[in-house]
Amino acid sequence: VSGGNEKVTYMVSGAYLNQEATIKSRTFERYNLRFSLQENVGKRFKFGQNVNIRFQNKTGQTADLIGGLRMPPYSPVLDPSNLGGYAKVTTIEDLNDAFNPMTEVNLRSIEDRNYYALIQLFGEVEIIDGLKFKSQFQTSYDFSQRYDYEEENANGNLVNPSFLQEYYGYSIGAPMFENFLTYNKTFANKHSINVMVGNTIRKGGNFRNITINGSDFPNDDIKQIGVATEVSLFGASAGFGTSNLLSYFAQLGYVYDDRFVFTFNFRRDGSPAFGEENRFGNFPSLGASWNIHEEQFMANQGIFSTLKLRASWGKVGNANIGLFRTDPTVWSGESQNIVYSLGPDKTYINGATINSLPNPELKWEETTQIDVGLDFGFLNDRLNLTLDYYKRDNEDLLTNIPI
Repeated sequence: VSGGNEKVTYMVSGAYLNQEATIKSRTFERYNLRFSLQENVGKRFKFGQNVNIRFQNKTGQTADLIGGLRMPPYSPVLDPSNLGGYAKVTTIEDLNDAFNPMTEVNLRSIEDRNYYALIQLFGEVEIIDGLKFKSQFQTSYDFSQRYDYEEENANGNLVNPSFLQEYYGYSIGAPMFENFLTYNKTFANKHSINVMVGNTIRKGGNFRNITINGSDFPNDDIKQIGVATEVSLFGASAGFGTSNLLSYFAQLGYVYDDRFVFTFNFRRDGSPAFGEENRFGNFPSLGASWNIHEEQFMANQGIFSTLKLRASWGKVGNANIGLFRTDPTVWSGESQNIVYSLGPDKTYINGATINSLPNPELKWEETTQIDVGLDFGFLNDRLNLTLDYYKRDNEDLLTNIPI
């Protein structure tokens, strides 16, 4: 649904998906909603908001196919006399410890829920004709919940009490804030220029999660962690994202009479993956093209609908190496099991050790490429042909080398 007027426009859309698998009790359900709003304030101000929301729910699980293949053919599926109501085989009676796959399928309930929201905001002002300033912001939020309950049962050689595991976790996506100042102008119907400068700030997001176990429920009617006889914290974690980035960029473009096109770009990117001396990298590029088919001497030819000669040179950077590579990292062992014997009594004291060799000289990986090409178009561009020659060089490759 969309509508509006000269001052305000809006758009709302939604989608729903429900899939039932061929596997028993396995389902997938998803809802999508999108809201978009744009306001024009006066002749020079513009604002916009976009929100995308998604909810999805998955239930059930797949059966243990290996267990099904190992079950002896004489064993029934159901056994009302067995705890849980499903047949079992044991090592003592059947020389087989296979698990009846139908026990978990019917006595175990799994539900995975996920909520996701993406928020985008922008504001734009036209300072003078052709000169605009725009700021935009983006972030996301993700919340997940997992519910896993199994009724008490006897399967194989095991007797399993009623058991519930619940997981809760959320994450905030890396917020990103960008600014653009652009200027576009055409002179004498032949000269067109466009200039753009801006910057990007991206902060690493963060996450939190916790997993709780409960067992020995009074009955299967109230499947809540609060009524479990035993409750324990199974695991918890927290952290932050590693995608921090600070960038400055500029672009200059010039077009003469739709025949000659020149562009120049420059980026200066900073990453926390490197030390202070190498944190920023500079990445310029430039290109030029000649639309030969726009020339007067090509006006009466009937072969080429497009004929373009182009060339470019540029550098790009890569900082995909992770954090904490320029400083030593410390490890305290699995379950704090690194100990040292100290003092006259040789008492064991928990400790830690350095487990990585730092490289303070790490810097941006650079890729430099030269490209020369020809573009051909025939039959009003219904048939196209491209010829390209390029040379690419990589310097200061970022890679892990085992020592």
